[in-house]
Amino acid sequence: MEHILEKKTRVLLIAIEPVTPYVYGVRSISAMLKSHGFHTSILFLHPNQFATEDGATTDHFLDFCSGYDVLGMSFMSPRFFMATTLTTRIRQRWPEKIVVFGGHDSIVDPVRNLKVADAVCTGEGETAFLDYLRQREAGDHQRAVPGMVLRHGHDTLQAPLPALMRNFDEVPTVDNDFATHFVTHNNQIFPMVGSMAKRHLGHDYMTMTSFGCTMRCTYCVNNKMMELYPDWKKVRRRPVAHIMREFQDALTHIPLILSVNLVDDDFGSAPIAYLEEFRDHYKREVNLPLDVMGLRPVDVTREKLDLLQDMGTVKVRMGIQSVAPSVKKLFRRNFTNDYIMEKVNLLHQYRNCFWAIRYDFIVDTPWDPPEASLETLQFMARMPPPFFPNVFTLAHYPGTELYNRALAEGIVNESDVWEGRLNENFMELKPTWLNFLMIGMGIIHISPKVLALLTHPRLTQRINRVPSAMMTLAQLLAFLKRFLVFLSKGDRAQLKKLSLYLREYAFLFFKPKSRVAPPPTLTNHDKSPA
Repeated sequence: MEHILEKKTRVLLIAIEPVTPYVYGVRSISAMLKSHGFHTSILFLHPNQFATEDGATTDHFLDFCSGYDVLGMSFMSPRFFMATTLTTRIRQRWPEKIVVFGGHDSIVDPVRNLKVADAVCTGEGETAFLDYLRQREAGDHQRAVPGMVLRHGHDTLQAPLPALMRNFDEVPTVDNDFATHFVTHNNQIFPMVGSMAKRHLGHDYMTMTSFGCTMRCTYCVNNKMMELYPDWKKVRRRPVAHIMREFQDALTHIPLILSVNLVDDDFGSAPIAYLEEFRDHYKREVNLPLDVMGLRPVDVTREKLDLLQDMGTVKVRMGIQSVAPSVKKLFRRNFTNDYIMEKVNLLHQYRNCFWAIRYDFIVDTPWDPPEASLETLQFMARMPPPFFPNVFTLAHYPGTELYNRALAEGIVNESDVWEGRLNENFMELKPTWLNFLMIGMGIIHISPKVLALLTHPRLTQRINRVPSAMMTLAQLLAFLKRFLVFLSKGDRAQLKKLSLYLREYAFLFFKPKSRVAPPPTLTNHDKSPA
């Protein structure tokens, strides 16, 4: 049978990922390619741990790539600069190698990505990239591949986007064979085994059980995905048996796992029957503390919270983003503040089992009215503690409605993407007094009366901005409190995450070097068609 025949093409999937090696998409594609006979490895390349400006470091990377024919890079828009820089070096050393770009940035702007890469994956890689490789194996370079945009000499081959996958039983569970995975560490590349596995995999296993989102927030990449795929709003869920096979495989390969993190955008919208089935199997087959990140206010019902509690959930996360009417309209999040507070109060009733209740807030939009941050702060002061606020600055993701508006108004421009200035760190807030107080809510809850004093007009007029050192100190203290609370609850996975946290907070101490954008015509148009 074809799927067990070994293929000639050797594939290296490169995940330019700043957080974790548990990148679902890349590992799922790798499993699919391996099941069809392709020799496939994964390189998890942490941008803060890999200096593309350093000649010796880049030589390590290029030497590592020498044994592969096709290099597939997956990244979000903030890492486009790094993908471009690495591709430039690959072209100089290995002009015959094929470079394929994938990930959200490639999907929303294939034209820009194709100025650099030989091919761009715009569909789901498990099927689109597999079909592309099979076509290459057959020596067919003349036909377009659904879900791929290909450069053919000076022309472009592009077929219509294929339908989204529905039958996940046709896809193997993600690749947990870490013997074929590699990781960057201290500007070098190591196999993900032994001490490297312990250091980078940690105790917290991350995965996704569903794809898509029922909301169309104007700042989110799902906003663009719904434009490309009308069915994106219909959340596609993996069968529970499929998820359990992944967990069993992970527990076999990663014996250090102490907890499971579900990073779905919209896990909470699952039907009750699905949640009941998940609970029954998860308790019987896994039974580890669970972290559920994808909750909308509408998902917070007593029936669903009881199910989350019964399946062993200890951490939950719900998006609020803003309570200012103009910003909610801007974001297309039309929940009333009374409705949100009702859900916050309901979650508070479960604080003894959900000992980490987190709420997301977005600040620093270019269109914020002066009162927006104050309204959100006043709302936070009325929220019952304890809770952990996640405060982010607005990230402009290409293709989204807010990015297009910012582009039209000159707030961002195309060169920001090319030069790596776009969304460098959405945790780096503007050093304003109100942002400082929002961070402070993660250290000690500020009551409405105290907040009224701290936000009195006379005070805010005098203290409009705070020194960067104060912002740094506040963020570090908020991080430290959260870290210690998690440890006190027996969450030993936090110990292995400490180095990850320090890397993510590195922007507080080290500013990125100035960058010069590589030329946008890096592709060798004279080599064989992709």
